[in-house]
Parts: sequence; C-alpha cells; structure tokens
Amino acid sequence: MLAIIIPYRASTQPERLQQLQTLLFTLQKHIPSAWVYIIEQNDTRPFNRGALLNAGVKFAGMGNDDIICFHDVDLLPCQDIIDEYLIPLEKNTVRHIARVWKRYDSDTYLGGILMMRQGDFKRINGFPNDFWGWGGEDDELRDRITRQGYTIERTEHGTIIDQENMNLVQKLHFLKQTQQKCLDKWEKREWHKSHPNQNGFTELEERIDKHTMYSNNCWHYWVSF
Repeated sequence: MLAIIIPYRASTQPERLQQLQTLLFTLQKHIPSAWVYIIEQNDTRPFNRGALLNAGVKFAGMGNDDIICFHDVDLLPCQDIIDEYLIPLEKNTVRHIARVWKRYDSDTYLGGILMMRQGDFKRINGFPNDFWGWGGEDDELRDRITRQGYTIERTEHGTIIDQENMNLVQKLHFLKQTQQKCLDKWEKREWHKSHPNQNGFTELEERIDKHTMYSNNCWHYWVSF
C-alpha cells in the first residue's frame, strides 16, 4: 500500500489552498489507489514540517512494509513521472522523486517528494520535531538515512511543476521577508549530530483538533503541537 502525506497550512499563504486542490485532483487521477493524508498545522507556532509528517505516518497506521511518500503541496507531478510512485521499493531504500526538480538540483537535497518503507522510517525515528520554521528537518532526515546506510534512489527523468513558481533566490527572499525561516536551524543541526535519532517520531506529542474524510482514501487532519 502507498500512503501520501502532505504537510499543510494556508494561514499565511492563501494560495496554498489552490495548490492543494490541484495536487489532490492530480493524485486522484493518476494514482487513485493511494491513501492521501493532509496534515494541517492548526496552531499559531511557526510551521513545523517534520512534526506534521511524523503525525501523518502515525495517523495513516500503515504496516512496516507499506510505502509512505512525503509530498510538499506546491510540487505537482506530471504524467511522465507517475511511474516513480508505483515502482516497488526495496527495504533499506529511499526514493527521492523531487531530485528532478530544478530548484534543488543537488544530491545534498533530500526533500520535496521522498518515499520509503514505514519500517525503515521508524527505524531511524522519523523526522525531528524541533525545527520550527522553514529549513533543517530534511537535512536531519538525510543524516539519519545516511547513518543507517540506506540506499538513496534519485529520480533522474520526469517533470514536476513548481506551483510556487519561484527560484531558490526568490524563495529565500520571500521567507526572509515573511519571517518564516527556522531561526535556530544550525544550533538544532549541531544538537542532533551529538544526539542521533532523538526527538523524532516516537517522541511526537500532538493534539488532533478535528478531522474529515473527503473520499474513501483521502483524509484531512488539523493538529496542534
């Protein structure tokens, strides 16, 4: 089984709603068998992508051999890349589909759209919960994956549409202007280097404020931390 987990909040960027609707339509059209979980942050704290994705895995309740796909709302897959979501994934392997996305055309980047088995995710204790604001959680997950010795498959062909339509310089400028960056990213990165795999999936503390079902395989959860 495949569960696609989408971290989400539109309170500071109302255009996110249209991006979400477009992504859901595309996923339903091309991967109708996937279970989709929208995990929306419902408090006023800075956005915490890592904690939201941990919560999504928890709510999905998949088996250790099932596949989870962490999927940013602004990245829209085109038909020529859909097979990457469906190719069987071996144990101890992650697949970085967003590698084809030109904003971060680098092997040091491991975010955007990433797939792995749930058992492998739990073995490294998932994402960190303590990166509040943009940046850092993907770097820490990459470190956990590397320490565990997982194989990283990097998708090389196919098309992803950036619904934000920003290059990296524009994105960083926007985040600075809107004060959305993680202000203590580097301090947190240093802490995690000396505390490997701590403050992750098993330490997550969340509250479900409400949830709804859009279809038999699409759920939306509002959570607070």
